[in-house]
Amino acid sequence: MSLKTPIVEMHTHPKRVLGVLTLVLAALVLLVSVGPAVAQQAKATRTAIVEADDLVIDLDKDTWEFTGNCKLNISAGHTAQMTAPRMSVQFSGKMDQILQLIAHGAVKFHVVTRPNAEGIRRDISVSAQKQAIYREAAQTIEIIGAAVADISTVGAEGEVAHITGDKITANLKTSQIFVDKPHMKIETPLKD
Repeated sequence: MSLKTPIVEMHTHPKRVLGVLTLVLAALVLLVSVGPAVAQQAKATRTAIVEADDLVIDLDKDTWEFTGNCKLNISAGHTAQMTAPRMSVQFSGKMDQILQLIAHGAVKFHVVTRPNAEGIRRDISVSAQKQAIYREAAQTIEIIGAAVADISTVGAEGEVAHITGDKITANLKTSQIFVDKPHMKIETPLKD
């Protein structure tokens, strides 16, 4: 058949059409039955989403400057959110992950940790006046400049640890918190 042959002049044997339809149907059935198994074996991901009012991109340096109402959302076994007036983001060369993010100015960070060995999750809210640095490879966030943290247990009423320090570092991999020059106050409600 030449390319100039009109489609209406093409002739196909009915048995051949039936065979092609059978193959397509079999492939669809296989795809539907194997699809969930493949999806379950998919690699776990860590997702980071940045939102802001404005963005300036320097492609030569792989840096992105977000300004105005900046928000970083992280999902990776824990949920975390950081807000600041300005965020500088450095991506990998393939732009498939955030290597580092620096939040400038008054920063707020909130995380609900993944469950520990006893199934306990912590709710942590941290703020600081200077900046915060998020490092993807280490999964750490440093909150710098008159840092304040409130830590409570998810699902438990009452007890809250209030911590202040020059710098608070949260390790999202290990669920550890490090405080430079700490001052801590714990409030526990009294039972009647």
